[in-house]
Formats: sequence, C-alpha cells, structure tokens
Amino acid sequence: MRVNWKKRSHLNPDIILSKIDSIKIIDNDKKVSYSGLEYLDAITALMSMIDFPRHCDGLNHENIVSRAVGRIAREGTLNKNNVISKINEIVLSELAKKEHKFHLLTSISIDLPYPLKVYLMEDTKIRIMSNSYPKKYLGRNELINQHPNIIETPENYARVIVSVKEKSLKGAGTKALRSLDILRAIWCLFGNSATEISGDSWKWKPINKIRLGSIHTLHRDNGSVASEFFWYEPNFLPAILFKHQEPDRFSKLCKLALEKLASIPYNNIMKDALLRYVRALDEKDQIQLLLDCGER
Repeated sequence: MRVNWKKRSHLNPDIILSKIDSIKIIDNDKKVSYSGLEYLDAITALMSMIDFPRHCDGLNHENIVSRAVGRIAREGTLNKNNVISKINEIVLSELAKKEHKFHLLTSISIDLPYPLKVYLMEDTKIRIMSNSYPKKYLGRNELINQHPNIIETPENYARVIVSVKEKSLKGAGTKALRSLDILRAIWCLFGNSATEISGDSWKWKPINKIRLGSIHTLHRDNGSVASEFFWYEPNFLPAILFKHQEPDRFSKLCKLALEKLASIPYNNIMKDALLRYVRALDEKDQIQLLLDCGER
C-alpha cells in the first residue's frame, strides 16, 4: 500500500505547498532553507493531509515529509504529485533497512502475583521482572541520573522489558509502548474501579489503576543504551500498586480477553480503541478528558 493524500474534498495540499515554495531559499550549494516561521505550520498542515498505511507506523512520518519537501523544493516547483511520489520513494528506502533488536525498559504499578510474567503481542515480547533489571542494563541509571528534574518512579513498581525488532529507534520505542499499552488496557478494563468518588478538583487523579513509570529507555541487544534520548511521562503521578482481590480470576479474564482480541478479524480497530481508552484514563486533567471525548 502506498502513502497517499487523504480523500477529503476540503483538503488542498497544493495551497500549502505553494506557500512553502514562496518562502524557500536556495543557496549556492543547493541547500534549502525557509524564511519566517510559516514553514513549521505548513509541515504540520501537510501531515494532517497525508494517509500513511499501517506498515509505516514505525517510521518518522514528519521527518519523511520534511525530507521529501526539501528535495523537491531544491529540484523545482512543489506540487502534490511530485511530493507524494518522493514521500513513497523515501518510505521504500526506509523499509528496506535492516531490522535490529531493541529492548525498552520501563515499569508499571502492579504488584505480585502478576497475571503472567511473559506476553507475546504484536511481534513483541513483554517480560515482567520479579526483581531488578539484568546488570547489562546499568546504563539506564546513568542516563536517568543526567536528568534530575524528571520525577522518579517509585522503587516498588514492577520492572518491565519489552523486546522488539525494528529498523529505527523511534520505531522500536513506538512499537514497544504500543504493545505494552494494549496489554495494560486489558488489565485496566478488569482492574479499574466501576465507579469513582468525586472530590475537590485539585485532588483529581488518573482513573487507571495500572500506570507506567516516569521514564522509558531503549537499549541494544548487548544492554547498552541505544540513544541519549528517551521517552518520559510529562504528567507522571505515582500510583498505589495494583493488586486484584481475586488474582486467579483476574489472570483468567485477561488471558481470555487477549485470546479473543487476537482472533477477531477487526482486531486492529479494537487495539486502537484500547489505546485511546488506556491513554486517556492515564490523565489527571479530567476536564480536558471530557473535552477530548466530546470531540471524537
């Protein structure tokens, strides 16, 4: 499946591309730059008009679009046909790259006994550790210590390692967090409270009982840190460890739900819905949550 412009009558990529064309500057070395601040807004607008198929999920879409626009701008006039053609050319090049094995290290607010210790989901392997991470991942602590302003994850959170094969760092991190959040959504469906007691607005908390730790780091197969960049939760709020009153029943329900999810023909739609559910209920700003739900 190719990358295409979204088929909506009110969208006209050529208007945006014409604007970019008008602000481009090409120097003697054929390098392209842009005058003013309109370029960032233009790229954001273009991103909303492009339909990337699912096999492109692990790619950096904004980077691909920017590269395509830059190459066409250097060669001639921008229009929707040559830009989408260049985007597909870059996508094919990115997809042809060799896959590497990565491990995302994070944590979750769940207590023993775990429903299962190992999960296989969407070509990822999720392991919940009973103790600390293996010693080869010591670089994680060194990286985290360089950022003292980020709220620390409580020590009693369960350590998690999500193993993936991907072509890029961003793709690996995105894929690992997606799989873990789908699993967490199933847990929260059976673990969240059926009702919530409202208190003072300044005491509002996230609804999800099982939440991620504050920092997620990516590592190569030998344990070394794959990048100085990492993912973190900007609105992190420590959670009380979740422990179901009937752990055996909880484990059976979650296992059954995962089996059903894997067997239905429209499971991609269900997974996207589960992701929206679990990520929305991670937020403590419930007024914004209601507004977001109203927009959908």
